[in-house]
Amino acid sequence: MASIWEKIVTFFSSAQTRTYLFAALVLLAGLLFARLLSRRLKLNRLHPQHRMLVRRAIVYLVVLTTVMWSLRLLGVGM
Repeated sequence: MASIWEKIVTFFSSAQTRTYLFAALVLLAGLLFARLLSRRLKLNRLHPQHRMLVRRAIVYLVVLTTVMWSLRLLGVGM
C-alpha cells in the first residue's frame, strides 16, 4: 500500500503533471466563464437572431482564447 501511495505522490509532485493540471483547470474555468458570460448578457434591445449571433461570437471568442492559453501553458506555440 505504501508503494502505491508513493507512486501517486511522485506522480502529482512532478512539475509536468502540475502544468497539465493547471492547463486543464484554466480550460475548465474558461468554459465555465464563457457559459456564464453568455447567460448574463443583457441584449434585450436586439432582435432574437442578432442576440444569438452576439452570444455565440462572445462564447467562441472566450473559448478560443482559453484554448490558446491552455496550449501555451503546455508549451504548444500557435
